[in-house]
Amino acid sequence: MYAFGKKELWALAGLTFLLILALLHNLGIVPLYAEEPRRATVALEMLLRGNWIVPTINGEIYQLKPPVFNWIIASIYQITDNPSEFHTRLTTVFSLLILGVIIFWAGRKYVSTSFGALSAFLFATASGNLFFNSLLAEIDMFYSMITYAGLISLFHFYQRKKFFALFLIVYFLGAVGTLTKGLPSLLFTGLSILVFFSVNRDFRKLFTIAHYTGILLYLLIVGGYFVAYSRYGGDAVSYLLNLSVESGKRFSGDTFWDYLQHMVLYPLDTLMNLLPASILLIFAFRRSFLADIRLNPLMKFALLMLVVHFPVYWLPPGGRQRYIIMLYPFIVQIITYFYLIYFTSEKRTFRILSITIGVTILLLAIGSLVPFFLNQLEIPNLFLICLSAFLLLGLIGFYQLKRPKHTIISLIFALIVLRFLFGFIVLPVRATEGKAPENRDAALKIAGMTEGQQVNILHPTYFPMQSVLYFEKERKEILHISKKVKPGQFYILSKSILHDYSFYRETNTLTLNPLKPKSDPYSRDNIKPLSLYPFKTMLEFRLQKKNYLLILPE
Repeated sequence: MYAFGKKELWALAGLTFLLILALLHNLGIVPLYAEEPRRATVALEMLLRGNWIVPTINGEIYQLKPPVFNWIIASIYQITDNPSEFHTRLTTVFSLLILGVIIFWAGRKYVSTSFGALSAFLFATASGNLFFNSLLAEIDMFYSMITYAGLISLFHFYQRKKFFALFLIVYFLGAVGTLTKGLPSLLFTGLSILVFFSVNRDFRKLFTIAHYTGILLYLLIVGGYFVAYSRYGGDAVSYLLNLSVESGKRFSGDTFWDYLQHMVLYPLDTLMNLLPASILLIFAFRRSFLADIRLNPLMKFALLMLVVHFPVYWLPPGGRQRYIIMLYPFIVQIITYFYLIYFTSEKRTFRILSITIGVTILLLAIGSLVPFFLNQLEIPNLFLICLSAFLLLGLIGFYQLKRPKHTIISLIFALIVLRFLFGFIVLPVRATEGKAPENRDAALKIAGMTEGQQVNILHPTYFPMQSVLYFEKERKEILHISKKVKPGQFYILSKSILHDYSFYRETNTLTLNPLKPKSDPYSRDNIKPLSLYPFKTMLEFRLQKKNYLLILPE
């Protein structure tokens, strides 16, 4: 197996520093979007309410996700005293970097230092991670770090025959995973242990005190949380049922075509997310694939985990790529393993790879000048940014063609340059365009107009999650949902609910306008007249194709 020289290892050490800077560069410039505002709102309300046990949104109990990820974000908010976008996303960046360290450690211990370093870099710079997953304050990267650490602990402590440590650590991390994302962690933990010990013909170890102790630890941690949840006024049974429903949503294909389409596209999507590491698969396509895998225990374990867990997300149409980030390291490790074994002996394959990568980097250098010619981009120092990227990528491309031996290091360097370019050009555009800035600005305007006054969302209005978050951040108070109108308080409402409407009682969806109630004719309460609240319209605005009002009932 090929081993990097000292100069190459020092180059990788320098690239580690650049990678960290690239991941942090402009991390907080884009307003929180997608599911980020939901995670941040739950964390913020934990601090505002002083209750970290029962998660809420708009002051109402939230039961779709367990609280660990929110605890981490809330802790960062508390330490920094600043619930900013940057601090919200730090957890994801740290999780990616810690996961990279674990990959390096496992690879270094069971294969080689070069293998550990390269597999960690190829995982961290995979396109899906570098340009998407690392930018979002979402559960998946943190959860993947916890889950992969548990799987590697299963392998590592089994090799050392330390079964008490194995079961305690694996079940502890499984419990943390369960309190992070719910039931999927139970599947990862239980299925991995069952299959691994069965394949190793050590099934009897599952009926030992060490295993029972691990299970007990899991039950104490998970059960202890739900007991505390009940004591703080939450309905633990309802919470568990909601987590079960949430976990089962992805098993929802409607037709045979849904299943077939997903089974074809999902592996291709995985390879796309792993680019450029996935192009090294050309070294793994060989008859000796299984024989080579059997030569190394870590590779055997990596392949086993892929065979066990990948179909769980590959077969149902509801599977998403973010659900299998914890399996990406195993794929990358197998790819890296074959690359380091065969790239020196298969000179023709390596030469094709080297030329392809060199030409690609040069094309990317030319492409880095394109933003300068886009008139709609108003970014300070745009010419200097594009010219710097062009020169750097050009130098890397020419060096790569001159010194093909350093192909993979040149490729990693080029990816980091692209991530900086992405941060300088794409992220500032995202920060000013789309729904997120509009939702944020509307919330800040309302917070300023109503300073010192009570503001509520009038049920059944849906107010964008981003707007809820930015209002609560600005006012440092919870934006409650109200089903009743009280004079003297401000209300945010969807304009559509001002129209009189009601549904028959048998539909069980009675919806009344609290400002101008209309009686259900089947309820017999239409005998007494219901009063109309006069109100002033303080602000009229439009978000996500819906018209809203800020009103003040008199």
